[in-house]
Amino acid sequence: MAEVQDLLTVDDNNVGRWPENMGFSAVNDAGRKDEGMLARWYKDTDASVVASGSSNAFAITSNRAITSMFNNLVMVFTANFSISGATTLNLNGLGAKSIKRYNGAALTTGDIIADQPIVVIYKASPDCWFMISAPAVVSSPAVSIAVSQYIDFTENASPGTPAANTARLYAKDDGAGVSSLAYMRDSGGEMLLRPATQAEAEAQTGSIIVTPAGQKWHPGHPKAWAQFNQTGTQALNASFGVSSITDVGTGGTRVTLATAMSAATYAILALCQGMISPRTWPSTNNSEGPTTTTFVASFSNNDSNFIDSAYASALVCGDQ
Repeated sequence: MAEVQDLLTVDDNNVGRWPENMGFSAVNDAGRKDEGMLARWYKDTDASVVASGSSNAFAITSNRAITSMFNNLVMVFTANFSISGATTLNLNGLGAKSIKRYNGAALTTGDIIADQPIVVIYKASPDCWFMISAPAVVSSPAVSIAVSQYIDFTENASPGTPAANTARLYAKDDGAGVSSLAYMRDSGGEMLLRPATQAEAEAQTGSIIVTPAGQKWHPGHPKAWAQFNQTGTQALNASFGVSSITDVGTGGTRVTLATAMSAATYAILALCQGMISPRTWPSTNNSEGPTTTTFVASFSNNDSNFIDSAYASALVCGDQ
């Protein structure tokens, strides 16, 4: 029995059912055969073929008389179960052939679910079916990008809100005429993926990344600290944002900041390792108040006598 795939593309060569000078009595039979051939082909491509089988192995029977596999054979069937991994399809008992994604990868869980119409095409090389309909659950594959490659994002002023359990990455104008990457959660919260400027950090502008180098700009973040030894030759043991210390006499240390503060109205917290009796108290030097670049940390006991501490520290907070 001839089927659609047996027809020839040159009209005059299709003489099997319509020979020259055919008898009138054969005309209606030839026409009916053509209609039957078209109907069988249509039924094989309208998803009315329902698969049987289980455990990731589909089996289908075509309406067309197909007794051997041939290249570019197309079938459309309705799945009778949801797959859980690599899957095969057996047409007319001609043998199970793997169903692959269009990129050659094996099917995975969620690619086919029960009652889903499936469009497949058979390729003689590499002897498998390719699913050319979309998978039931479209997931983003892992993308491997070489060091020399990159991805460009075009600005999208209205990216919308992603679905639940989904995050969206896009480019947008950050309001200053600069294209920046942005990230949006499924709840609609947006974050610009660029470093916050000093002004933004000081203003506590939300939803912008604060880098390690820029976190010091936040009003609540310490601007400098130092740990030093006052006994003997004073020594700066560890510090951040401090360029040097100077011995200004017993119990006193001038701390010089690496970066000037905006004003001399910043906060200073000083501590030291004091004796049990008499106790030791930190203070700033009355004769030398803080400037935008220096302050003096002084330590004295209950008798108001200045004393050197083997372990002294100071912390600076304020605007810089």
